[in-house]
Amino acid sequence: MAPSPVLSTAAGPSGHAGPGTGFPGGVSRFAASALPAAPMTVALFLAMNHLIRTDLELPPALEMRPLPPLAMPEPVDLTPNVRPKPVLNDVMDLPPPPAISTVRTDSAPMPPVSLDPALPDLPLQAVSFTPLAASPIGERVPTPVRPPLPVYPTSQASRGAEGDCEVRFSLSPRGLPFDVVATCTDPGFEREARRAVSKAEFLPQIRDGQPVESHNLVYPLEFRFK
Repeated sequence: MAPSPVLSTAAGPSGHAGPGTGFPGGVSRFAASALPAAPMTVALFLAMNHLIRTDLELPPALEMRPLPPLAMPEPVDLTPNVRPKPVLNDVMDLPPPPAISTVRTDSAPMPPVSLDPALPDLPLQAVSFTPLAASPIGERVPTPVRPPLPVYPTSQASRGAEGDCEVRFSLSPRGLPFDVVATCTDPGFEREARRAVSKAEFLPQIRDGQPVESHNLVYPLEFRFK
């Protein structure tokens, strides 16, 4: 804010106001100092008026509509369901059973049956049981269950060669050949003869009821064109 003007008078030699420093001169100085502050005061007034002023918009008037009448629910019948008691019929009188007539027969009376027969007197002798000895299973020689299936060697077939082989081998208790050795009229058949017998299966030899290992068995093979 602008400073308030201060009025002062210059004292003369006798203490009275001089001719050039009277009251009218003080008013002019006050007006001169207050004049620059007037626009600022007006601006502050307008700003405060703008801040205080609020444009309030009233809400539209509410339209009052009457509510429809509420439908009252029908009263519920709370009477408990009572089952009627069954009506007992009168006891019916059953007819009497038919009379049973007894028929007398003039037959001869049956002789009495005796339920205490007399046991015959048999001589009692001591009975002895002899345990049976286990009989061994019969002897069996090795028998092929899956015989050898040789394949004709290509080299021998291309030459038209034929031959005979004797394949010696041993047989395990499980019937599997081992230590297979082939002897052929043409050495070109020996490899196929050994392979065929090695892949075969036999029933092992049975001795005293147990399968045993067999040796020096011979299986003959023939390679022929048919």
